[in-house]
Amino acid sequence: MQKTQLFIIISLLAVLVWQVATLNAPESVYETEYAARKFDAATIYYTAQDEKYVSLIARMTDLYLPLLMTDFGRSDTGCHVTVVIRPDKSGSRNRAVRYEEALPMGSYAGGVVYILSPTLWLNKDFDAGAMEYFMQNGPLIHELAHHASANMPSGERWLREGVALYYEYKYTGREWRADLEELAKRLTLDDLRDRFEELDYRIAYRKAFEIVKNYANTHGEAMLQAVLYQTIN
Repeated sequence: MQKTQLFIIISLLAVLVWQVATLNAPESVYETEYAARKFDAATIYYTAQDEKYVSLIARMTDLYLPLLMTDFGRSDTGCHVTVVIRPDKSGSRNRAVRYEEALPMGSYAGGVVYILSPTLWLNKDFDAGAMEYFMQNGPLIHELAHHASANMPSGERWLREGVALYYEYKYTGREWRADLEELAKRLTLDDLRDRFEELDYRIAYRKAFEIVKNYANTHGEAMLQAVLYQTIN
């Protein structure tokens, strides 16, 4: 029995070590199955189905990542990010951000931005309209905001999500789920602090966004930045 338990523990530790190595060294994981291109602000890993989106994602990253880094007072090497365009949903690292019930999706983990292939959720031909839609509705700026704010000491997820949603709103003008404003009024700050993971994520994200947005509107963005190293009261 003890040998069995020891084997299970060793196996779990091996999986954990592999996952940590994967997050910290994306090149070793993706270089065999993905093509890669390096740009000023991003190294992008992609498969053939997403090749047509690489230049657009690079231009967006080159434009918005320096702006976001400046917002957070950062001038370090974090101004270059690894972006992985997943060809399917199987590699999602975190619960993804979804603007509608059926995608788009994105996540941020271990210093890497992951986005789901636009070909899976963008029901448009690749033209100017599709590019505009991706820029306004895709998950890229939200995940770049997570990257830019990664040095925030607060580990409270509600605050990190609210901050990312606010800065996404700042640059796209798009509010997270404005249709849920009334439902979000039923939640309190304590709800977000104490049981964020248990809540309907759509309503919880809306409430987190509203708290950060209202604080910035009332006190100014400079003050918002000044208090981001503690939970907003």
